[in-house]
Amino acid sequence: MRGATPTSRSAQHDKKEYIQILTDVLAPSQLLLGTCSPWHTPQSIDDVYVREELPNEPCNFYHVAKAVANVFHENVETDTISMLTLLNSISAFFPMSMEIKQKNVEKVNHELKGDKELQAILLQAARERELLEKEQQMQQEKEEALLQMENEQQKLKNRKEKKNVKANNRSNFTHFRNKNFAPKGSHPNGSGSDSESDGEEEPHGTPKPEEHDKEESEDDTHQHENTMAKKKGKKNKKKPQNNNNTQTQQEDEKEDVFVDPIELAKRLQKEDEEEQTMMEKKQQKRKNKKNKKAQQKNKSMEESSDSD
Repeated sequence: MRGATPTSRSAQHDKKEYIQILTDVLAPSQLLLGTCSPWHTPQSIDDVYVREELPNEPCNFYHVAKAVANVFHENVETDTISMLTLLNSISAFFPMSMEIKQKNVEKVNHELKGDKELQAILLQAARERELLEKEQQMQQEKEEALLQMENEQQKLKNRKEKKNVKANNRSNFTHFRNKNFAPKGSHPNGSGSDSESDGEEEPHGTPKPEEHDKEESEDDTHQHENTMAKKKGKKNKKKPQNNNNTQTQQEDEKEDVFVDPIELAKRLQKEDEEEQTMMEKKQQKRKNKKNKKAQQKNKSMEESSDSD
């Protein structure tokens, strides 16, 4: 029924009987919903075409209500029927909308709960990451400290070994200087071992007297000392800046072999600092030279451009 009233009396009689049967079971407010047709189009539909093409739009709602009123109650006003239909639609569709809203609220609460749990997990992960980073940093610092200690111990060990080598070289030199290297012409090949030079008789020939050996050994020692003095003088002339180093080496030789490790560490640190300062000075000089060259090039380029 689209708003048109029935014309034939038989149709009116049949509809009245059907409505009378329904009124015995249902109330008039529920009877309007029993037609299974929408009494108004929900305005919440997004699609304009569907909203306009539904059978009972808001524009013909008044005609539908009027037709129903004419069918089963001629004395009932159309305003009361429209009010009843509105109340029935509200009572029918409001629980559904409330259920939808409740579901939406539960969904939002579930999402919020999930967000809170995710935030808690992220916070815990961030804390664990910070702890791991701190542990790694502590481990790295420990390893660096151990490496530094090992390097210092290695430097001290090398320094002690150098001092021992100096002492051994000095003793070897004195032994070498006191040896008798007199030539032995009595030997047929003109060569002999060090053990034979200490006074043993050669297998072929007669032994030399001891006095002659002593004089020759003294001459050799004097010659050796003179050559060493000349070499030292040449070194002093060529390298006058190494006087401090030679003095420190002599002082180190005078000291005992075993020295306090703390003093050695301090000395090594000073030497490292001096080397570092020297390297920095050299680098600075190189940079200054490069800058000067660049400035000279720029000046020459400017002069050439001006001359052009």
